[in-house]
Amino acid sequence: MLMAANVDDERIRWEVEKDDALAKQRVALKNDPVYMADVVEQVTAEMETTYAKKMGMLEGNYQKEIQLLNKRHDGETQALLEGFEVKLNFERKLNKLKGKA
Repeated sequence: MLMAANVDDERIRWEVEKDDALAKQRVALKNDPVYMADVVEQVTAEMETTYAKKMGMLEGNYQKEIQLLNKRHDGETQALLEGFEVKLNFERKLNKLKGKA
């Protein structure tokens, strides 16, 4: 029983020492300019990669939307051209009829 209490006391003491050492190490690393420069560089690189991926996805979506709009406008343009062709053919026929009369 006494042995178990000593083991528990040691475990608690080690945990406290470990937490203190980790806290001191965090403070030391935050004050270390070389470490912080490396952290900032890595975070910046990850953010740039994420931003580039998002921009690529947006650009792909815009390109698809442009293609869809072009297809729709191509159909409308084709219909207008066909309408003009019909009108020109009608005017030609009308001019031929006027010329015969």
